[in-house]
Amino acid sequence: LVTVGSTLLITLLKPFTQSVECGSGRVVDWLEDWVESIWQLVSKAAATTVMVVWTSVLTKMELHGVEPDQGGVTTRIYIFWAISITAVGSAVATWLEAMEEYFVAE
Repeated sequence: LVTVGSTLLITLLKPFTQSVECGSGRVVDWLEDWVESIWQLVSKAAATTVMVVWTSVLTKMELHGVEPDQGGVTTRIYIFWAISITAVGSAVATWLEAMEEYFVAE
């Protein structure tokens, strides 16, 4: 529910963070900059909230069934997930870069 709410919030706020134009003048320009900054902060806060929630959920899921007295099992699980996530993230980033080059070339 938090993820869906934050996604909607981020999606709906994105147009407001790019350029707010209400007129001209020093005070109006200051107010426009202030509103853009507030919208950006709210959007970043929502994204951070989603990251924290998912980090907590995934941490609990990956250690499900592991007892505290099992020695280095927890460390090995963390190392496994760190390597796996880094490898998958690198592969996705490389694929996205290749797709960008493909579409820009056309």
